Amino acid sequence: MRILLVTARYLPYSGGLETVVANLARELKQRGHSVRIVTNRIPRGLKSKEVIHGVDVHRLPFILPSLAFIREKRVMLFLLAPLVSIMALLALYRLVRAFKPDVINLHYVGAQAIFVLAIGWITRVPNVVSLHGGDVDGEPYQSSFKRWRFAKVLMRAHAITACSKWLANKALDLYPAGASKIRVIYNGVNLDLFRSAEPHRHDRPYIAAIGQLVPHKGFDLLIDAFSIASPGITGVHLLIAGDGEMRQALEGQVERLGLANSVHFLGACSEQKVASVIRGCEFVAMPSRREPFGIVALEAMAAGKSVLVGPVGGLEEFAASLPNRVVPLVVTEWAQAVMELLCARKNAADNAVAVKDLREFSWDRVCLNYIEVYRCAIDSVSP
Repeated sequence: MRILLVTARYLPYSGGLETVVANLARELKQRGHSVRIVTNRIPRGLKSKEVIHGVDVHRLPFILPSLAFIREKRVMLFLLAPLVSIMALLALYRLVRAFKPDVINLHYVGAQAIFVLAIGWITRVPNVVSLHGGDVDGEPYQSSFKRWRFAKVLMRAHAITACSKWLANKALDLYPAGASKIRVIYNGVNLDLFRSAEPHRHDRPYIAAIGQLVPHKGFDLLIDAFSIASPGITGVHLLIAGDGEMRQALEGQVERLGLANSVHFLGACSEQKVASVIRGCEFVAMPSRREPFGIVALEAMAAGKSVLVGPVGGLEEFAASLPNRVVPLVVTEWAQAVMELLCARKNAADNAVAVKDLREFSWDRVCLNYIEVYRCAIDSVSP
C-alpha cells in the first residue's frame, strides 16, 4: 500500500502523537509499504522537506484565516493567511497527485484537517481519521467552528480510530453517527528497549516522572505531594524528564518548597534516555489531569516498574492492575501513595510488574491493526 500520514506535529518535537506516528511509519516501511508524512511547518525554522528515519517528511504551513490574529496583533499574518492557506492546499494536492496514496491517515483533527478534508473531496482517496486526545476533549469545545470541523471530518472519514475506549466514547458524544466506523487501537511501546535499557545512574534512589511540562500533566501536584512525603522518604529524589512552558514555574515551586537538592529537571530526553531513566527508578509517577492514553505508563510497565496514576482517561484501561496504583488527584493522597509505593519497593524481593502480556502493545501489533483499518477503508470505496 501507499500510505500518506498527515499529522499535526512530528519529530523533532516529542510527545505521544509524535511517538505514535513515527513508530507507525517505521513499522509500515519495514513491512514493505510506501509511506510519506505531511505535517505542519510551524515555526518556519523547520525544513520544508527532509528524510527522518528513512521516511520522507513534508512540512506545509497549515494556517487558516482567523480573527485571533487581529486580537494577538499579528496583522500581517491575518492579511497573508488566505494566500498561505491556498498555497498549502495546492502543495498538498500536488503531493497527493505525485504520490498517489491508497489511503490518507489523518492523525489529530487540528488545523491540517480542513486541508485533508478538501483533498479527500477533490481526489476521492479513502481517508482514516485517528483521534489522539486534545482533538476530542479540547479543541471542539474552543469554538463552534472547531466543533463543526470535528463533526465534518468524522462524517467524511471512511474509518476512525481512537487510542482508548475512553476517547472513543468522548468522540461519540460529539458525533454519535460515527459509532459504526470507530475502532480502538491502543498506542504501543518498544518492549525490547524498555526491558533491556541500561539503568540511569543517579547518586540516590529516585522516583521518575516523564512528560511535557504543561499544566494538564500535573507535575505541580506531584511536586507538592513529594514535598509532603519528603520527611518520611529521606534520601529519595524526584527526577522529572521533559520540557515545556511550565518549566520555569515548576523550578520556582521547587525552590519555594526547599526541594532544590532532591528534585531534578533533566530536560527533553530521547526515547533511549527515557528508557534508561525508567529502568533506574523506584517507580514512575504520572499525575496527569487529562490523559487519553498514557504511553509513559505503558513504558513503565514494559520496564517492569510500578506506576502511580490518577483515575483519568484511558489509563485505567491498562494500568489499573497491581502493583500499579490508581489514586485520586489529591495532594495528600498522592503523598501517602508515594510513601506506600516506596515501602513496598524496598520490601519487595522482585519488583517485576505483574501485568498481563504486553505483546498486544508492541508497535508491530499496533501496525497490523492500522493496516486492517486501512484495508477496510479502501474496500469501502472499491467498486
